[in-house]
Amino acid sequence: MHNRVTRKILLQPFTLSETQAYFQSRNISFDKYQILQLYMTMGGIPHYLDQVEGGKTAVQNIDEICFHPLGLLRTEFDNLYSSLFANPERYEAVVNTLASTWKGLSRWGAGWICGVPL
Repeated sequence: MHNRVTRKILLQPFTLSETQAYFQSRNISFDKYQILQLYMTMGGIPHYLDQVEGGKTAVQNIDEICFHPLGLLRTEFDNLYSSLFANPERYEAVVNTLASTWKGLSRWGAGWICGVPL
């Protein structure tokens, strides 16, 4: 019975206004700019938003959740691609290449990634 799917549900991330309401329900007060920062970082995913602590700024929360050695999202990049793809190396190489430049890349400017022409 392991990994058996009996029912599928459509689970959408919170909208920006739902994110604000969620923090209000937890008695966590942020101004609109801080809510936007958290929303852009966490993508409206309730499990990630649940990690946000009151009494800290949005930047402090983002720093702990994303960059602290024990932060929930610290290893999310590696976990995500390895859980989605049997051979995630190519996909990781594309993302790493795109992240290597501040101005982005065109299809022609990227050249070859992992021996595959783009």
